[in-house]
Amino acid sequence: MNQTGHPQTLQAVQLGNRNAEQHGLYAGPGRELDPLAQEVADWLMQARHTEPLDLMAAIEIGKLAVLIDRVDTALGDGVVERKGQPRGLIDMRIRLSSRLEKWLRQFGLTPAARADFAKALAGGSFREKIEARRAALAQQQEAGDAPR
Repeated sequence: MNQTGHPQTLQAVQLGNRNAEQHGLYAGPGRELDPLAQEVADWLMQARHTEPLDLMAAIEIGKLAVLIDRVDTALGDGVVERKGQPRGLIDMRIRLSSRLEKWLRQFGLTPAARADFAKALAGGSFREKIEARRAALAQQQEAGDAPR
């Protein structure tokens, strides 16, 4: 407590007081999952290729989407740093977008990731490739063309 302050004007901590929050970018641990982040995660988990183990990745994508939305809102509101520049928020926006793109790629949600996935499915499994190679070698041995 400030010893030289005015005790009569001090108030105890108010539970749930979020007055000082601006964008929530630096919110501490223990916060409940933002409803929008939960909505994004639920939507992602409905994809056919997901499994329950993918939930953490889906939640992370949802959290990143919420943070990006908050930064965009702050930029739209004209939030600036001391020198009148929005540079810090712009840098944060760029970093968040990069992280989101990486997570979306991991989750198979970019056109390139889907194309790679389709290519991998069309190419067959590693086991199928080994079996095809063995069959080709067996044919060569039967024909007397086996490598020596």
